[in-house]
Amino acid sequence: MTTAATLVNDALTLLNVASAISPPDPDQQSTGFGVLKDLIESMHQDGIDLKVNTLDSITDELYEPESATMHLKRVLAEAMEPYFPGSTLSEKLQEKIKESWSALIIQTESTKKITNPNMPTGQGNRRKRWG
Repeated sequence: MTTAATLVNDALTLLNVASAISPPDPDQQSTGFGVLKDLIESMHQDGIDLKVNTLDSITDELYEPESATMHLKRVLAEAMEPYFPGSTLSEKLQEKIKESWSALIIQTESTKKITNPNMPTGQGNRRKRWG
């Protein structure tokens, strides 16, 4: 579990917009928070549901799966890049972002319950062994 502020600040650090020595200013955090909200909504619409709470404030907890936190930071950094002129994603980070998108999609797919409403439940679908 991570707060929205932590996620935004870490993504800004990945973009080299902020650091431990030079923390993000409130405008940067506000912009990042807006991008985070849009990103989560967009992911949800695309079928990538990380079970993240609706965010009303930058201090809200996301309650995302622990295994998704780093991946979410990376894809947030990618989404925030156009909003921060002069920020750049290194080639190595771009590769990690591709891996993170795949990991988030796989994680979401593995949590979906596969059902077919036209198939009966129970043992009727098991293959019979003859012989």
